[in-house]
Amino acid sequence: MNISIEEVIEQWLSVDMKLNRDTVELATFFVRFGSLLSDIRNNFCKGYGVNVSEFDVLATLFRSGIPFELTAKELKERTLLPSSGALSNRIERLDNKGLVARRHDAIDKRSVIISLTNDGIELMSNASPEFFDEIGKLFKGLNETQISQLKLIFNQLLP
Repeated sequence: MNISIEEVIEQWLSVDMKLNRDTVELATFFVRFGSLLSDIRNNFCKGYGVNVSEFDVLATLFRSGIPFELTAKELKERTLLPSSGALSNRIERLDNKGLVARRHDAIDKRSVIISLTNDGIELMSNASPEFFDEIGKLFKGLNETQISQLKLIFNQLLP
């Protein structure tokens, strides 16, 4: 059985009464929600034979629209991966799975273009709606007003 959020908050406050209760409570909520979101993403991606960072690369290419391709530099700027090396590693694995292809730009030979293959497009066409349905389950208890308020709050919190 998981420890309740209230128990975590009370534990923190019992060891340091100078802590701001609201901050402890919000941090605890965000950590718990982040764990739920992470678990859903990880399990979802496993079902499609990719990991979360590979899915991020596929999703970035897919949401770029037809022809579902970007230069390696553009792809690096639009994904959540920490480095070019991490991106190269993911592209290599996705290429080996037949989900992406690489080619040198005809004009700028130094530039590499990464594109979804037909299998990659098919995977993302099927996975995208299912992915957002899974994520949407986290918000099923909220009404339209609450969802609007939550989006407004996140717009204020996030850069």
